[in-house]
Amino acid sequence: FCFPTYLFMGIYVYYTGKQSPINKIFFSMCLLLAAWAVSAFFLYSAEDIESIILPFKLNLFFILLYFAMNLHFCMYLTLHEKAKPLFFAFLYLPAVILSCANISTFVVFKDFIKVGNYWTFVPATDSVWFFPSLAYIAGCLVFSVFLLFRWGKRARSRRKKRLRSEERRVGKECRSRWSPYH
Repeated sequence: FCFPTYLFMGIYVYYTGKQSPINKIFFSMCLLLAAWAVSAFFLYSAEDIESIILPFKLNLFFILLYFAMNLHFCMYLTLHEKAKPLFFAFLYLPAVILSCANISTFVVFKDFIKVGNYWTFVPATDSVWFFPSLAYIAGCLVFSVFLLFRWGKRARSRRKKRLRSEERRVGKECRSRWSPYH
């Protein structure tokens, strides 16, 4: 159910404004989530540990890129292209490095145990990549929330200023038209 939903949302937003860079970023985010949903389906429906490895590695690749793209989306939405393209390259670099590290070793989880019909994942806290990957994911999320919160606060203050200036303009108009001292 998740795959068609992500795909539909991405295609719909993309076709509402094909030239808009923010729509293209959102479309890419939806494609990553759709790919993540497919790999998660194969991950959780695997019967043995050998068939879980490839979907797990793909799953982590898609989700790491998603967090980077989520931050990219929030920055583009709130900063309106003030960040340089080189900065965005550095934004995606840790996701690529962690994904490459995940090819050779396990970055976040080191073992998979099937309990009943479900897989349980054992965290790889002894891995060199574990805490940097968690810090990267948490940093992307916290910075995204901070940007959106600041943007919302700034939008409310701009709206209040615009409303106050409109009230002043209407007040001056009323005083100038209906004032007996005019």
